[in-house]
Parts: sequence; C-alpha cells; structure tokens
Amino acid sequence: MNKYFYFYIIFIVIIGAIIIPKVVSPSIESTRMKDRVSDKFKACCEEKNVSCSEVCSYPPPEFSFVEQWCMTTYNSDFISCYTGGNNNTKCCAEHGVVGVYGICQDFCDGTSYHGWDPRYLICGPVKQIISKCNKDSIKNRTFKK
Repeated sequence: MNKYFYFYIIFIVIIGAIIIPKVVSPSIESTRMKDRVSDKFKACCEEKNVSCSEVCSYPPPEFSFVEQWCMTTYNSDFISCYTGGNNNTKCCAEHGVVGVYGICQDFCDGTSYHGWDPRYLICGPVKQIISKCNKDSIKNRTFKK
C-alpha cells in the first residue's frame, strides 16, 4: 500500500476525534438551559400542588394508571405549567398536531381551563412535538438575553 494511505487514515481519525464531539454533544449552555426549563416546570407543578408532579418533565413520561388518575384532577394545572402559561397551539398545529390529534392541542394551550378528556390517550405519537413547542416557548420567553 501507498505510504500516504496510513498517514491519511491517521489524519481522518484525529480530525474526527476533534470535530465529532462538538457536533454530537450538546453545549454546556444548552444543557443548563434545558435543566432550568425543566426545573421551572417541576417547580410550577409543586407550587400548584399537582400530586403527581413526577410527570412534570420534558417530555412527560408515559403515564401510569395512577398518574392518569391524578391527571383527571390536575390536568389544567399540569397544562398551565407544561406550557408556561402560554398559548402554543400555533406551533403545535404547524408541526402536525392536527386532524385526529387536534384534541391534543389542549396540551399546547396554557391560557384556558382543560379538564381531563379520555381522548387525550391518543396523544402519545405527538407528545414530542407538543413538548418541544412548549419547552421552546418557555425558553424563549424566560431566558432571552
């Protein structure tokens, strides 16, 4: 083999070791921001006495039966905290929370009362979208420099 072949391989490995961690791993600032937004969500749930405040994280986990039962009582308070009290329905609709998932837009609107609706059980496939819209809204409104 060509003597430059090994030099080329070593060069690629070194460059990859320098570049890839910067591309793949989140910055320290974005990690701190995420933690602050999640902390704000959790603190809001605790302040509103949401008894199942362990679900107050981005994105919320799959709800157990007990947590679903809890949500029948605290759904509106949960949504208020989840959205930061903002109406993020436009973001949710623009990213696909429409049609059969239209009922799930309730989780994007923290400005209105939303009692528990069993139709919310279909919202799993759009949970990541809803969570991103809500989290980004809180991040943008709270932590602007």
